[in-house]
Amino acid sequence: MDIVLGAFSKSVGPLAGISFFLLLAIFIFAVLGTQLFGRFYTKRVFQDREIPPWNFKDFWHSYMMVFRIICGEWIEPLWTCMWASSEWAILFILPAFIIGNLIVSSSIDTL
Repeated sequence: MDIVLGAFSKSVGPLAGISFFLLLAIFIFAVLGTQLFGRFYTKRVFQDREIPPWNFKDFWHSYMMVFRIICGEWIEPLWTCMWASSEWAILFILPAFIIGNLIVSSSIDTL
């Protein structure tokens, strides 16, 4: 039991730092996503279709969308965002995916 508690106490510090940088990256991309794409998620753009539940309309949905992108499910959000706005959405979603995964993979090396 002492070995487990010792390993846990040694990993709390690096995990806190990496978690801070990951949350900061998600926050920055969520704010950018809301500012860049929030105005495109309207009934007028989607016409007869329903606005997708994963969108950049407000900060909370944008935060969850960026988290989803970082978790690896980025293709459906990319197509939806490209359909709502333009092809330039790829210049937002791919860096979010790459930077988020770089932060997560650096946490594996740290531990």
